[in-house]
Amino acid sequence: MPSKDRQLVQKGRTFTEMARRTQIVRCAIETIADIGYGKASFEEIARRAGISRSLISYHFAGRDELVAEVLTSVYTRAAEYMTAIIAEADTPPAKLEAFIRGNLAFIGENRQDMAAVLGIVLHARTQSLTAKPESSAAQPRIRGLASILEGGQQSGDFRPFSSSAMALAILQAIDGAHQLTSSAEDTDLDVYADELVTIFSKATRREDVTF
Repeated sequence: MPSKDRQLVQKGRTFTEMARRTQIVRCAIETIADIGYGKASFEEIARRAGISRSLISYHFAGRDELVAEVLTSVYTRAAEYMTAIIAEADTPPAKLEAFIRGNLAFIGENRQDMAAVLGIVLHARTQSLTAKPESSAAQPRIRGLASILEGGQQSGDFRPFSSSAMALAILQAIDGAHQLTSSAEDTDLDVYADELVTIFSKATRREDVTF
């Protein structure tokens, strides 16, 4: 059983309730990606899902909670996708490249999900959401990447730098692809990945080390 399902069961939810929550989250993703965060009301999500608004309210206390679950769902799937890819790399430079390429591959394969994430994050940055759900949902990505960078510093492959600052720079560059894919369907993410790998390989390596 996936870890997310185990957590829900531990919270006392039945498998039927879990399935309904998953359906609502999926429909929320599709709605936000299609018409934008601002228009994705409970009423509209319910209409598209073919359920009552009250049923959404039963499963989610408010919009912030549903938004947080959308982000957690996407980031969790991305983390599972990335873990398998990074596990195949055997050196810190190779893990960094795998992280960059894996993230961009996930974006390419899940463009609707990433369009919803982009809509939520941009809204959270420019408006006043009660909470900033993207911050907590993204933390595992930052910690995982910082761990790769610190491992490279310890092994001598990477130069000294702030792992948190470098991790944030890399993630922002990766997440910039969301905007490219939302504005141009034919964006070549392989080319984008090649450029990011080149940029951050040079940015992280010691001057006396070549990859």
